[in-house]
Amino acid sequence: MTRFKRFTLETYIVAMVAITIDAIILAPALPFVMSEYHVPIHWGVWTISLHLAVFSMALPVMENAAMSIGRMKILHVALGLLFVGTWMVFTVKSWMCLMCGRIMQAVGIGGAIPYISVQVRRIMAQQNRQWQWMAMLVLGSAVAATPWLVSGLIELLGWRFAFLFHGLGGVALFAVSRRWVCSDRPQRMRATGGASIFFFGLILFFVMAGLTKTDLLGGWRAIAQPDVLPLWIMGVGMIVPLLMMERQKSQPFFEPHLFANWRFWLLYGQAGLSGFIWTGFVLIPFWAAYSYGFDHITAGALFSYLILCSLFALSLVQSVARAWGFRWTAVFGYGLSALSFLALALNPPFVWSFTAFGLLSFGLSFVLAAPVHQPLFAWMPNRRMRSGMMALGMFRVAGGAIGLLTVSRIFTAADAQLLFWTADVALPPQVVAAGVSSVYWFSAFASLAGVFLSMLVRFQRPVL
Repeated sequence: MTRFKRFTLETYIVAMVAITIDAIILAPALPFVMSEYHVPIHWGVWTISLHLAVFSMALPVMENAAMSIGRMKILHVALGLLFVGTWMVFTVKSWMCLMCGRIMQAVGIGGAIPYISVQVRRIMAQQNRQWQWMAMLVLGSAVAATPWLVSGLIELLGWRFAFLFHGLGGVALFAVSRRWVCSDRPQRMRATGGASIFFFGLILFFVMAGLTKTDLLGGWRAIAQPDVLPLWIMGVGMIVPLLMMERQKSQPFFEPHLFANWRFWLLYGQAGLSGFIWTGFVLIPFWAAYSYGFDHITAGALFSYLILCSLFALSLVQSVARAWGFRWTAVFGYGLSALSFLALALNPPFVWSFTAFGLLSFGLSFVLAAPVHQPLFAWMPNRRMRSGMMALGMFRVAGGAIGLLTVSRIFTAADAQLLFWTADVALPPQVVAAGVSSVYWFSAFASLAGVFLSMLVRFQRPVL
């Protein structure tokens, strides 16, 4: 793999890790956010999904700015936004101000990614393989313990202290940046894709709003409601100005690697579906734990177990993917996920569910870590590689934002009591189990769609 391709891939990986950690931190706090602001679950998940949506747009914009202005300058701006956003989340009392704080956090994290990716690449290049494995082991252990620790912290101090990790991370990054100054060589280049990214964001926000207001099991009548139909029309209609903008630009953002060949639609659809399925994984552990009568801290421990299984699977993916390639690695991951979801949907005893959760973690790790860059590198020239990986990441994150809203609507469709159900509201375990079961069935069929979509992605594997 060339140096340019490796750097582009590392930026993509760092971005995926950053948003994963954010979702892991916020998932335990979600029931308490709903309780304080008195919002139903399909609005409560906007605490995570809005962050994902804004991050998907902020990252390419901030990456362009970092290349033309300098990574250190953008890092300082990003840290300022992160600190202000975290302060707002700690202090505000209104739902809209909380969302504004989350938006600022998303932009701040997106602006820090260009600097972090450079430093991660530099540190990894200077250390031996044993040190690299040790560093990944320490990081993995910390990530795996995070849900359990956050659940305990929330029980002791309140849900707002979950955002303490964002503030501490920003302080640590600022301290590191004072020591590890990045030698910037800003390029005099025009920022590309700004208008296209804006229209992509509008499409995503209208679709998210439409999903939030739509009863997904209500059929066409639910979509035709006066307060819902305009949102879907705007979401679909924004595709037209996006296409027009792409055709008019001398350096379009999506055109060369999305509209130029139908194969890219398969690849980007597969990436979006992987994010779509993964986000249900963020919410399922807590719902499942409550269906078995466990408390919130035990639910956090179950989530930590799932992450631990995922991290163990990630240590195997690289060697497996080298032998199988992208297509069969993804097919195996989606297939194992589908079987695990189907097993969980049958509502087995907890001992068997515990095993199925472990297999589900394995499957989703293979789905997310399948080398999706292989077909992209095989189909695309180097000069388009950076924007291609950025767009691929945008589709995966956008799929995650949409997946959160879809899963929450499927969950509440089982019983109206689940709309405002939180950790401090007692519901019969069978009611929660019915909602979780509907999510399992839906996720199983989505995973089967992923198997079919991955099978269609055929390409000549490049020499890396």
